Amino acid sequence: GQQFKVTEGQELFVHQLEAASGASVSFDQVFLVDNNGSVRVGTPVLSNAKVNATVIGNQKGDKVVVFKKKRRKGYQKKNGVGSSDNGRDSNSKRLGVKLFGGQYAKAGNILVRQRGTKFHAGENAYLGKDFTIHANVAGIVTFRRGKNDRT
Repeated sequence: GQQFKVTEGQELFVHQLEAASGASVSFDQVFLVDNNGSVRVGTPVLSNAKVNATVIGNQKGDKVVVFKKKRRKGYQKKNGVGSSDNGRDSNSKRLGVKLFGGQYAKAGNILVRQRGTKFHAGENAYLGKDFTIHANVAGIVTFRRGKNDRT
């Protein structure tokens, strides 16, 4: 549970108190009483001490937002708020083969957009900084398997 230090006339916020607004509640587990310098300490509680209180009102606390994430695993989950607050959907990157085998390509045309080297650049093609394969010269596109069955 929770422990509170209270004085007479003090207003206090207590979590999960099952009482209606305006109801009287009493707390009989008192650990320490200070009466103008006369201190009594319980072992663990004082048997003849009690704190009486009146419930002013009930309110909800702040909403708890749970966000779980595992680094470098592509896993993240958010609980506690509506789905519109997730806000993690990115724009599509439109990856893939842009010109297929047998199609005509001008010099500089994009043949394949990719992440990493799923496809390797062959003759008359070059690999861009973002692994995009471009045509180096105009001609017909062909795909073939290379060493160790690579594309």
